[in-house]
Amino acid sequence: MDSIFNALSAPNPFTGGSQISPAKLCAMKTEKMFVSGGKRHFRGLIRDGRYLDTVISRQTEKIVAAILRSWEEQTEELDPGDEDDLAELAQLAVTMRQCLSIVRGQIAKDEMFEPARLRLEELTTMLFRLRYGVYLASYASYTDQEARDLDRNTNLAADTPDDIDEEAWQFFLRQRWSSVNARLQAEDVYNTCREKPRALRQSGRAPLVRLLQALASQIGQSTPDAAQAIGDFVTRTSAPNSHLEELVEQGKSYELMCALQTDLEGLTNPPRACEEDVPAIKAAILTFARRYFTEFE
Repeated sequence: MDSIFNALSAPNPFTGGSQISPAKLCAMKTEKMFVSGGKRHFRGLIRDGRYLDTVISRQTEKIVAAILRSWEEQTEELDPGDEDDLAELAQLAVTMRQCLSIVRGQIAKDEMFEPARLRLEELTTMLFRLRYGVYLASYASYTDQEARDLDRNTNLAADTPDDIDEEAWQFFLRQRWSSVNARLQAEDVYNTCREKPRALRQSGRAPLVRLLQALASQIGQSTPDAAQAIGDFVTRTSAPNSHLEELVEQGKSYELMCALQTDLEGLTNPPRACEEDVPAIKAAILTFARRYFTEFE
């Protein structure tokens, strides 16, 4: 993909008069190859989930997917053998260079935040698997002991990203999740997260909340949801759904229905590592529900 990023500095050859000379035709064919190469490398980004040594974020993945989808739609009906279509491909290459510049910036950001982002993703993935372990056999091996093992001090070390408080960065990387949660509550996370990141940075207030705002957007969550996940992870002592059978035995149909509905709603934004499991989990929830309810969607 380096060749694609390096091509950002190349001039657009499709300039000048309206007549298509042999030289201009050759240049447009070159641009056509650039468009084809750009799409191929973007597919590779999505397939591999990384660029060189950097694991791309969910945010970057969605941006790449949206751009690629747009490119596919624009080029689907174009015939490279037609000079008019070839000219359109050449113009598309101009837009593609702009998009590549955006993605290059996103990947640079992913690299800066990677250790903290991956730590947060590890937490949300474990919490999701613990929550839905009652429905999916492959999740049953994830125990509360493993969750407690995650709540530990770490030896992570990395340079502080631009515009992020160094002390807050090191705190998030190294401290136990219980300590991170306590500090987020002390910084009044659910209220301060409503402020713009720039306002928090300029005021110097709530530096850990400011960091969480950046990390949450990268993993595709809102800041309150990310803070809630950290809190839930810290306070949980048993699988949240271990009481389902108890609700059945006690005949608490309404409470059971609410619990199942909440679990279905929780599948709308799963951690990236769990996305492929969502259809099986949803099917298991519906199967469980239909044992006790004649209608449940």
